[in-house]
Amino acid sequence: MTKAARNWLAVVTCVVAALTCGGCGSTKDEPMRVMAEDEATRIAEQHAQAVIKVIAPAQKPDPGGSGSAPCEGRGGEIAKDGRYYVQHIYQVPVSPDRQIATLERLRDHWRQAGYEIQRFRVFPDGKGGEVAARNAQDGYQISVETTDPPTAVSLAVYSPCLMPPGKVSG
Repeated sequence: MTKAARNWLAVVTCVVAALTCGGCGSTKDEPMRVMAEDEATRIAEQHAQAVIKVIAPAQKPDPGGSGSAPCEGRGGEIAKDGRYYVQHIYQVPVSPDRQIATLERLRDHWRQAGYEIQRFRVFPDGKGGEVAARNAQDGYQISVETTDPPTAVSLAVYSPCLMPPGKVSG
């Protein structure tokens, strides 16, 4: 897969996940956490590296990038008070014959670790799929999906909605 194709895939993954993220891991009952963006990014990277360790790729993963965006409400409204979430993307090489087994291994690992499994599915062709989980302790969400062609999995980590230091939620 070319670098341009990987970058395009990372952008598409970000958009899809952002559209389905809603409150980005926060629930209405949870208080708004205050955290600097660099700390939120560091935690996202820790989650990504933990997933990469479970996957144990034969080749080095390709970082697709990371960044932040304003939180979005259920109705599509954009937060104007500074609240944000971070996203962290990787393309992790996984051979076609290991794709589904990798997703199953991640699902089982996350279950054992106490994560909330948000979705797990194998696509109708039996060759691809996705798994997503939420770490209840810190609210971060992790999504892993097979790529097309099936040479890698796309790994995305999203923080919950956060308030930067010095801002007041309102």
